Amino acid sequence: IRLTFILYTNPHYIILLLVIKTKRHSFMKKVIIKFVFLLCGLTLTLQLCEAKRVKGYIITENADTIFGEIKIPNFSRVTGAWIFNGIDLESFHFEVSFRNHGERRFQIFTPKNALSFGFNYNSCEYTFHRFTIESKGLSKNERNRFRFLYLERAGMVSLYKDIYRVNHEMTNYPGNNKLFVNYDFYL
Repeated sequence: IRLTFILYTNPHYIILLLVIKTKRHSFMKKVIIKFVFLLCGLTLTLQLCEAKRVKGYIITENADTIFGEIKIPNFSRVTGAWIFNGIDLESFHFEVSFRNHGERRFQIFTPKNALSFGFNYNSCEYTFHRFTIESKGLSKNERNRFRFLYLERAGMVSLYKDIYRVNHEMTNYPGNNKLFVNYDFYL
């Protein structure tokens, strides 16, 4: 059995050719082809699932600005959907994964222990600031919520956006529960 791998690369695509030459072992040839396709598929899936890492900064509660990397997940932390193009802003409203230059592990920052963070992705600047959102809940824990709000427009008066999902029951019939996306804007 002789295996030959030929790899053509281009900035836009990668082609992997597998040439198997055997004399009588057609069963072994099928097993090797299946194994190679399984290995290539697994490698491609693992690379697509890997979160993107971009340069960014975080401002701690002590007003220290730390530069490092921010992790942008490929999956929505709220819905579990796979994001092919773009980023999920909704998950950044309650936490961000950040690591300082020179550190190996990412650390989770929430609005309780960070004032602000920002990063640049696909030539767009994303900036989030911590806000306390007051509401009239039944318990005292629900009245004040800390959230990171996305800076939509900056100027003399800044516009911030908050995204969250609410489950509304439309009727008492099963299957009529809907998940609505709410956008709140703050000046």
